[in-house]
Amino acid sequence: MKKKYITAAIIMSCILSINIDCLAAKKPSSKIIPKHKVESAQDVRIVTNQGPKLQEKESAKATVNKEKTQEKLADKNANPKSAAKQDSKVITKKTEGIKQESKAGVKPTNNTKPVQKPVPKNSDLVVRDGKTYFRGSLIPNDFKEIKIVGDAVATKHQAYTYLKQTNPNARLDCSMEEIVNVYWLEASREGIRPDLAFCQALLETGFFRYGGDVLPSQNNFCGLGTVGGGAKGVRFKTPQEGARAHIQHLLAYSRTSLPQTAVIDPRYKLVHGIRMERGLIDKWYGLNGTWAMGGNYCEKIMTHYQNMLTLPPGDKKDNKIKLKDSKEESAASHRMRERAWKYIEEKDKK
Repeated sequence: MKKKYITAAIIMSCILSINIDCLAAKKPSSKIIPKHKVESAQDVRIVTNQGPKLQEKESAKATVNKEKTQEKLADKNANPKSAAKQDSKVITKKTEGIKQESKAGVKPTNNTKPVQKPVPKNSDLVVRDGKTYFRGSLIPNDFKEIKIVGDAVATKHQAYTYLKQTNPNARLDCSMEEIVNVYWLEASREGIRPDLAFCQALLETGFFRYGGDVLPSQNNFCGLGTVGGGAKGVRFKTPQEGARAHIQHLLAYSRTSLPQTAVIDPRYKLVHGIRMERGLIDKWYGLNGTWAMGGNYCEKIMTHYQNMLTLPPGDKKDNKIKLKDSKEESAASHRMRERAWKYIEEKDKK
């Protein structure tokens, strides 16, 4: 019996030793720290039971990475140009990737602000739906190419209606029909466009309201001789002479030949001589900065012209040019008008 117990004990001890050896041969289990116990990404580590060898490998890798980063920093400090080139290459690669994404239909995710378009120099001038507007008013699309010399497009009736609707109490030494007829007569004689010359007179006189240095009795419709500082400018005897001087001044800018009538514009020779040296101005747009200081002078004239074209043109009877000279009016009526304007001017001064 004793022998049986001894053999059984030996067999059990052998089995236990074999199990222990098998457990030792197995790989050690690894444990991961749960996420809710980790404060940062650097604290996440895999805990193993491999002993000090694994710690040595990790420390070796960390030292190698530190050495590489220190070498890169030293290279950048030693050669800043090469470092800048490398940075530019990285940037170009990123931009190329964004372009490829945009081509493929993927919207690039960048936080850059949109580039603002430059503001045009003349913000009063706007082109919209194929039409040109100046301060909200329609003007011809080809306003820069319209010439000073030429035939009228707007009619006398349109010019008269435009003046009457805008200022029915025009301060003139003649009727509104007469001033329109005078401009068509004088301008057509010299080949100047009468409709645009009349629009220029409306601009210069404020639809014959005046209010500046020039007085209504001067019959000065284009500001001749007004240089500021209270200078009244030139005085003409009749409205026809005032319109004629205006047309002659336009001729001094735009044509080499002399006027067909006697020169009564006191500045004709001076202006004509300057233009012969510097070059003639044959387009209304060329008067910007020459006839009047500052820009938009032509655009203002074209605004009146375009407004005039929107009115009914009238019939042939209304648009017939009367070859009546203002000298034909009686001396008595002329003196009465002069007295009336002097009375009005004295009253305005008070």
